[in-house]
Amino acid sequence: MDNKLNTPKLVGQMIPTLARSLSNHKSTTSIVPDLINMLFEKYPDGTIKYKHFIIPHTGEEIRYDTLDDFLEAKTPIGLQCSREDLRKWVEYVPDRIKAVVKDELYDEIAAQGRPIKGGNNTFNNQGMTRSTSGEHYIISRLKRDNPELAQKVLAGELSPHQASIKTGIRKKYIQVQDNPAKLAEKLKATWSDEKLEELRILLYEL
Repeated sequence: MDNKLNTPKLVGQMIPTLARSLSNHKSTTSIVPDLINMLFEKYPDGTIKYKHFIIPHTGEEIRYDTLDDFLEAKTPIGLQCSREDLRKWVEYVPDRIKAVVKDELYDEIAAQGRPIKGGNNTFNNQGMTRSTSGEHYIISRLKRDNPELAQKVLAGELSPHQASIKTGIRKKYIQVQDNPAKLAEKLKATWSDEKLEELRILLYEL
């Protein structure tokens, strides 16, 4: 890849373009794989490019420890998409970078900060687990965007995860077995009556 793309500012310039292309269902296979390729290439120091870039119009330097943090962040500091949105393009990515992309996109367990069966958590170069580094990122964002909430997290009044949901840094997900009865039980315990009624209407209209 052209050496000029080793510049963090130019990497940051490409991110909104990729975000728009991913949200456009009519995107062709010509531009998206090239942009994904750019994001997963490495700088000369070995850092994967999506983990460090600069927002061109503000000069703000952005760093990430995990792929999920980058994907969930809103444009222009992230792609605001899911792993699945990128996976559909993997086969079109150049072979020389495909292995790196697959390692990142399919590393579900490590990315969620869960211990790998038969082994230990994956650690980053700062000696923190991916789960811990994700919390570090959330607190850093809160200190910048919502100092009052950051203080509550640091004081133990609120967990980093709860704060990330509250502020929209991360989306709220419900995990449940692939079982209608279990799903109904989980939703009834989690959702408000208004949300349940909305779901009933949507299912009725299917």
